[in-house]
Amino acid sequence: MLWQKAGMWLYANKGFLSIVQDMDNEERLLVRGRFEGDIEAFFPEAEVHVDAGTDYKYRTFLPRRQVVERVKRYMEQELDYRNYKNSVEDIRRLSAYHEVWDVMYQAQQQRVREGG
Repeated sequence: MLWQKAGMWLYANKGFLSIVQDMDNEERLLVRGRFEGDIEAFFPEAEVHVDAGTDYKYRTFLPRRQVVERVKRYMEQELDYRNYKNSVEDIRRLSAYHEVWDVMYQAQQQRVREGG
């Protein structure tokens, strides 16, 4: 069922988040994570639900304004590295991020080969 109007993936050196519209409340966002602690790295006060029977093991619902302000603060005050991959300290996370980078690079190259 397609109910999301918009969403985003946020790959940061301290966590990965999937952020989408709450289908029941336009003023809330559903923030999801794959690894323990990813949501709390951005939202330490969040009530995180574990194993909710979905593909993301961790999730929370937060007011849209809170998420917007937190991501904005991260961009303005915490993003201080010049090389993203070199800023990731967790080797397991870095390995996964490299795989994502490679998949997207290959997709880019395919588009270039196709003239787009």
